[in-house]
Amino acid sequence: MNKAIFLIIVMIVSALAFIFPYMSYVIDKQNAQLSSLDTEIHAMENNISILESEWSYLSRPERLSALASKYLDMQTPEAVQIATFDSLDSQRADKGFKKIQASYRELVVRR
Repeated sequence: MNKAIFLIIVMIVSALAFIFPYMSYVIDKQNAQLSSLDTEIHAMENNISILESEWSYLSRPERLSALASKYLDMQTPEAVQIATFDSLDSQRADKGFKKIQASYRELVVRR
């Protein structure tokens, strides 16, 4: 009986002698991967902040106005180009409204 218990204890200790170093290796590997991902996240956040500052610089109103006047050849609208609600085609407006209403209902149903 004592030999059986001793043999079981020796087997358990032997198994633990192999399991603990392996678990340590797995944990170290996971920590290295986590560190790599943290570095990558930090680099991405840095890139995002750079891109945001570039976007704010490029989308300044005075810059956009100068580019629009240079490349778009825009002119101020004349009075005859401005439509009133009465002059709009009501059937086309109703179809457009119904499409918008249907897509809104789809969004509400999905949620």
